[in-house]
Amino acid sequence: ISQFPDHIRAIVEPQGIKSMLHSTIREQGVFRGYVGFDECTANYLWTQGQISLLQFMAEVLAVFLIKQRSIDRKSSEQKNN
Repeated sequence: ISQFPDHIRAIVEPQGIKSMLHSTIREQGVFRGYVGFDECTANYLWTQGQISLLQFMAEVLAVFLIKQRSIDRKSSEQKNN
């Protein structure tokens, strides 16, 4: 957290967050959200295994959400026709 810019640190410090590991979810390069973990009890150094697992989970979640969004759009279009 100490390495974050002031405006980010001002958001996370009052929440008691000591360390964060987040991975973005993008659709065709556009930011759609993120999945992550916050450590609030102590400063924590994330292992490469944890980082890789979170990246994999974010990719799986992104594929599911993008597919679901596509299904929802098609369903909405069919209802409007």
